[in-house]
Amino acid sequence: MRFVVPLSILATVTCAGTSFADDEVQPHRRFGLGSYGGGGYVQGVTTLEPPTTECECMSYGFGAQFELPTLLVQGFPLDDDDLSIDVNEPLTETIIFAAGGTFLWRSDVFLNFNAGSGIPRLIVGPGLGFSVIATAGKSTLWSIRLPAQIGLELLTTDEAFGFKIVAQPVFAVGGSRTDGVYAGGGGVLELGMSGYKRDTPDDDGSVWPAAPNGPM
Repeated sequence: MRFVVPLSILATVTCAGTSFADDEVQPHRRFGLGSYGGGGYVQGVTTLEPPTTECECMSYGFGAQFELPTLLVQGFPLDDDDLSIDVNEPLTETIIFAAGGTFLWRSDVFLNFNAGSGIPRLIVGPGLGFSVIATAGKSTLWSIRLPAQIGLELLTTDEAFGFKIVAQPVFAVGGSRTDGVYAGGGGVLELGMSGYKRDTPDDDGSVWPAAPNGPM
């Protein structure tokens, strides 16, 4: 006795198996390292507290702003890569300021939603930042920053690298003992890129390192 399997059923089973295998090895980003650079404009809008001494107030941090290459660290805490926690540090500026005898520390942390699938991804999310600039013999400058990001990332097909263009508006409150307290705002346009470490989810929901031939 012979059993004949219709071609339509065989094709369905074959396609379903191929789709399942593709889903198994679909990479997901877990960790990223990269950099941003760009430029924009920042402007103080009001003085919240008058200075304690006669000075040229509002003379720092305003006007054209250039962002030298930064250090960008990204983590993707969920089982997919739809949400990322991004920490951006002005590494190049920190080195330059240190060479001139000035201490600079600034950190911006973003909670970014990465919408979309495939190569183009939307980047949008709020942030929180803080900065301190200290020079010997001068008053320390500080600021609390409320930035945000909105832009586009283009991923390679294997999601190993991403190229970004991002607009970053920011509102800040800061000042010093001698210069008083100010509020200001502005924005920069950033170009960036990141390299990613990727994992793939197993069929039971766990995560395992990506392998060329899939899980055994």
